[in-house]
Amino acid sequence: MIVTGSRRIPDLPVTQWVSLPAFTPEESVELFRRVAGRERVDAALRFADACSHLPLAVRLRAARGLS
Repeated sequence: MIVTGSRRIPDLPVTQWVSLPAFTPEESVELFRRVAGRERVDAALRFADACSHLPLAVRLRAARGLS
């Protein structure tokens, strides 16, 4: 099982912790483009900023669309 989050859960038994940095604004926009489509690029940076450039948040938001 893979558990993602912005903070570690101290009592969670784990085999390995992996910490990843947030995306750069450019990486966030590229992920958004790939998921939501190029026609939505104008709003991509705004949404990436709103998601603090966290990859999972950007991915989920892009998959749900801009509404």
